[in-house]
Amino acid sequence: MIWDIDDLLNELGVQLGWTVKELDAGREVNARRIVGDELVKVTASVSIRSAIPDSVPVRPAAQEPLVDVFDDSKGIKVVVELPGVKKEDVHARFLDGVLRIEVSKAGRVHRRDVPCKVPPASVEVKSITENNSVVEITFLRRPRGDKK
Repeated sequence: MIWDIDDLLNELGVQLGWTVKELDAGREVNARRIVGDELVKVTASVSIRSAIPDSVPVRPAAQEPLVDVFDDSKGIKVVVELPGVKKEDVHARFLDGVLRIEVSKAGRVHRRDVPCKVPPASVEVKSITENNSVVEITFLRRPRGDKK
């Protein structure tokens, strides 16, 4: 059989398509295909396997605290949710243009900075409550001119 270049390219395209389908299915690919005749011969060889060995443990991603900030005319409420967190573990403070929330748990510190246009001297902590790993910190706005 005499092959022309279009037939050779078509056969290689079929082999490439099969290889991609196998890889998409998550299978290892070991294939060798020879296309052509005595005059023109093309060899395609593919050997692909997962780059991640099965024995490597996958470490779960670190969980960052879920933080919600509610701002109204009376004050600011910060709600922090993290399994096992207690109110003693949560610290919130106002910096210039930022509300910084830090959760110290199991020797690690999780930090979240939330943009906030509240001057630090204009708020005070009203209450800190905890319920089922949810800590709620309520800040009251101080009246203008009241500096404690």
